[in-house]
Amino acid sequence: MTRRYMCLGCLSRSMSVRLDKKGRPMLSCEMCSQVIFARSPLKLFNFLGVSNLLEDKEMLRFVRETAVKQAAKSTALGDVLRQTEDTAPSTPSARGAAVNE
Repeated sequence: MTRRYMCLGCLSRSMSVRLDKKGRPMLSCEMCSQVIFARSPLKLFNFLGVSNLLEDKEMLRFVRETAVKQAAKSTALGDVLRQTEDTAPSTPSARGAAVNE
């Protein structure tokens, strides 16, 4: 059975080490489809070390809470996207009228 590691993208235990078509190690997550190519054994060792840190329940809780707080913060991109959603016309005729003006 393949050993599963904690994915840094989705924080689930669904990342496994596989070999790419050239025989080099790569990490792929089944949950979020993130792929990480480790071009040297040291990089692979470092990634797996960070993944093992997330095995600690308190560390994982801290990382998740921090991620949620960061996602809740207002960002310039989020503000722009929110403004375009709020000001976008909802009916097709209103959209056409706005373009013709």
